[in-house]
Amino acid sequence: MIGNDIIDLSIARLENKTNNPRYCKKVFTGKERDIIEAESDKEKMLWTLWAMKETAYKAHQRRFNLARKINPLDYECDSESIVNIGEWKYKVEVDRNEHYIHCSTTQDNLQSYIYPSLEFLFENFLTDLREQNIFRHDEIGVVKNRYGIPSILDKTNSETIPFSLSHHGKFTAIVIPLINC
Repeated sequence: MIGNDIIDLSIARLENKTNNPRYCKKVFTGKERDIIEAESDKEKMLWTLWAMKETAYKAHQRRFNLARKINPLDYECDSESIVNIGEWKYKVEVDRNEHYIHCSTTQDNLQSYIYPSLEFLFENFLTDLREQNIFRHDEIGVVKNRYGIPSILDKTNSETIPFSLSHHGKFTAIVIPLINC
């Protein structure tokens, strides 16, 4: 189970979603709309809750090997750290600054990589993994299952390691569990 989402605030703020009550009712529960309304920076809170939902959705999709389909009202943030999907709870780590909101979740310790999107090449990420000795071998690549869920493939032993990729505007974020590979 792993998921992440990144929001480029310079783009998100232009959408001014908090002034669109129809959108808010389609995406956020009453409880979530109350959380947004209570904040001084409503737009940043709206996008934080959206990123939390998207993060939990990706983790839930991977956990149960589900086809891509999201109904945002099925995912409820009960705080700035928990997303409920039915009986399942996902603890979400939130990293916010003036440029982006990055959310991630996993059962393991995570290593996060955030790249400026204009400079991002997937090969740079694989090189970073090799240089940090995350993998014992240089022969790694990316595979996706039938639902498009990606994993890193260690070609020497055919083992796969889950990771989550997200991009928005000027940012690309990747999270990978810290495990002994």
